[in-house]
Amino acid sequence: MSNKIVTYIQTVKVKRKVSFPRPVLGFAEKLYLNRTYSSIAVLFMKVLVAYMSWTGNTKKVAEAIYDAIPQPKEIKPVEEVTSLEGYDLTFLGFPTHNFGPDEPTKAFLGTRVKDRAIALFITHMAPEHIPALEGIIQKFRDAAVGANVVGVFDCQGQACEEVKTFMLNSPNPRLVAAAQADSSQGQPDATRLEHARTFAIETMNKFKP
Repeated sequence: MSNKIVTYIQTVKVKRKVSFPRPVLGFAEKLYLNRTYSSIAVLFMKVLVAYMSWTGNTKKVAEAIYDAIPQPKEIKPVEEVTSLEGYDLTFLGFPTHNFGPDEPTKAFLGTRVKDRAIALFITHMAPEHIPALEGIIQKFRDAAVGANVVGVFDCQGQACEEVKTFMLNSPNPRLVAAAQADSSQGQPDATRLEHARTFAIETMNKFKP
């Protein structure tokens, strides 16, 4: 194993009073040699991936992000998260409702993320190039009161038929227009999920615990 890895591991063991089994050390060496991550420091962060998902789209993105993160890590629905204490970085995923975060999302982001490092991932039925998405994503950022938002990812997710029917029958012309222009069938696809994994790696690389 590289002397750089050994030195870093010894430093972490002293500072955090932890030990690492051989499989983790082997994984560290593999990542270092492949340069998947810019620093092996990411191997010793504790990371949480939490998501809110009504139709499964955001869960798929959460699982892709989780797969790209080295251990130690956890993944769970937002409803099971009582605190972000103890995590160096938390990836938080939410679907878009009515052009922004819904009330449960606002409640979570408004009370649980202050002074915590988070990365947001958002799903929506519109293609990513739609200009209006910038304002929609900003609403999620604004809802994360007092958080250190280190990254934001968004991607298209398939709209369920119940939602499309509701939108088509809505008195809101924006909802009707969005439903009529829907191109979300089959999303997030393999390409978008790969983009989510890349986002996870890039976020881990630039984040300094």
